[in-house]
Amino acid sequence: GIDGIPGTSVVRKSIAEVDKILEVPTWEEVSPMTDAGRERFAWMFRKYHLNCDPNFGRPVAQKHGDRYVIVYPPTPTLTTQQMDEIYGLPFTRHPHPSYGEERIPCYEMIKDSITTHRGCYADCSFCAITYHQGVMVSSRSQANVLKEIEDMTSDPAFRGTISDLGGPTANMFGTHCKIGRYRCHARNCLTPTICEHLNTDHTEVLDLMDKARKMPKVKHAFIQSGIRFDLALSDGGKDYIDKLTRYHVSGRLKIAPEHTSPEVLHHMKKPSADMYKDFLKQYAKASCDAGKDQYTVQYFISGHPGCKLEHMVELAEFIKEEHLSPEQVQDFYPAPLTLGMAMWHCQSNPLTREYVYCAKTPREKRLQRALFFFRDQDYWPDVREALREAKREDLI
Repeated sequence: GIDGIPGTSVVRKSIAEVDKILEVPTWEEVSPMTDAGRERFAWMFRKYHLNCDPNFGRPVAQKHGDRYVIVYPPTPTLTTQQMDEIYGLPFTRHPHPSYGEERIPCYEMIKDSITTHRGCYADCSFCAITYHQGVMVSSRSQANVLKEIEDMTSDPAFRGTISDLGGPTANMFGTHCKIGRYRCHARNCLTPTICEHLNTDHTEVLDLMDKARKMPKVKHAFIQSGIRFDLALSDGGKDYIDKLTRYHVSGRLKIAPEHTSPEVLHHMKKPSADMYKDFLKQYAKASCDAGKDQYTVQYFISGHPGCKLEHMVELAEFIKEEHLSPEQVQDFYPAPLTLGMAMWHCQSNPLTREYVYCAKTPREKRLQRALFFFRDQDYWPDVREALREAKREDLI
């Protein structure tokens, strides 16, 4: 049968014959919207989170009525050889012929992009990448990536620009944990500071960037998938900001500080605002040195668990002081599998048991989001209401 395959789930009548299985609270226990229900949900999430490990995780079972849903541990992280075998298959890089001449917007966005790796060890609270791609980075070999670029440039439709050379986080390519990422249940590779066991050497990604942009028929090799600025600022990131800024930015660099409040960043598992400011200064200097007029596109989130109205006022002040005009903003939504979702539902952190404030009413979320747009007259009534409630009338 197909039962027992890593990375899959099955429904069974019994769990007696499944080796080392871990049973969590039943659906009937975790589903009530009560304090007791949320407490059981938090316990369930914690057990599932700690067993998302292909080497040491146990199968997790939850009873639903008279049946069990069994979730097996994830598949092992792909090796570089396995990644090369997959990406070396003879893909056409074109939509299925059934689409005919129809324009496909998502294809237009990614048709000239190159995936260099999978997985992410940042483990941000609001992101599910670590659950469906893994908490370790699987990097392709440079030769395999360059072969794909060669194949792409031979296509008559190629116009000379690689739109993106990256993955979930572009500058994680070639970086890794020195002792084995899955042995660490804490998963705090980057926060509150970079772990001493993380190899942040950017030599491999810098070498790949150099080779990619020097390939025949390649005029530009941009990085659009976003980077981790704390990695770029680390000892291993030497020269990365300069090379990135001089050769691989199409005019605007995507960057995701998400917030500026220490308390909110703690719950998001993101680096400090001071580090973000340091990166902005170095990026601006590198752009100036390269003789380029370049900007950043910032990603911010309102309403994340732990974020109160006063934190959003602080963020609005930061945006004003830094003369930023954020275009990519969103109100937090509880994405399945994420720690942020569990905190939002339980109003506590299932891993630490600490209480976490959560904005849940439409009004709370509306007022928080309005503070992003304090320059827009359409939002001024909500901005004034938010400032009065936060006792910051001095800003009106």
